[in-house]
Amino acid sequence: MPKGPECQVERCKFPATTMHRLKEPSGPFDFPTDVVICEIHKDKLSDSATEWVLLNEGDGSRRLLVGPMLAELNEFVVLAPIKKLTVHAQSSRVVSHADHNGYSVPISVRRRGGEEETLTLVLPFDALVETADFLQHIAQRGRMRRTGEVDEA
Repeated sequence: MPKGPECQVERCKFPATTMHRLKEPSGPFDFPTDVVICEIHKDKLSDSATEWVLLNEGDGSRRLLVGPMLAELNEFVVLAPIKKLTVHAQSSRVVSHADHNGYSVPISVRRRGGEEETLTLVLPFDALVETADFLQHIAQRGRMRRTGEVDEA
C-alpha cells in the first residue's frame, strides 16, 4: 500500500491530510508558506494564538516548528523598549573578572514558544558605545526601509 506524505511539522509522523497556508503573501518576494499537515496540526495552526516559525534552509529544505518546539531556537522576542540601565556602585558588587562588570540592562522578553520574563544583560563598560552605534545604524536602516528612502551606504 503506498504511503502518502508526512505532516511537515518537525518530528510529526502522522500522515498529511490537507494543504494549509500559514500566512498570506505580503509582497512579491515572500517565501511560499503553503505546507501539508495532519489533522492535529491543522487544528492547532488554524488557531491564530498558535506560535510557529517556518525556516527556509539554505539547502532548499524547510522546517516548521510549532508551539513549545520553538524553544530550541533559543530566541527571545523583546516585548518593550529598553528604558533602564543600572551601574552598580563599586562597593555594592565585586565580580571575579573585571570584564564581567558593566551596565545592567533589564529587558522584558518572551522566549519563542514560552512565557514572558525579564532578562538582565551585563554590557561591559567598553562595549556600550560600539553596541549603541551598531543599534543606531540598524535603527536608521529600518526607518529608511519603512519610509521608502534609499540607503546610500
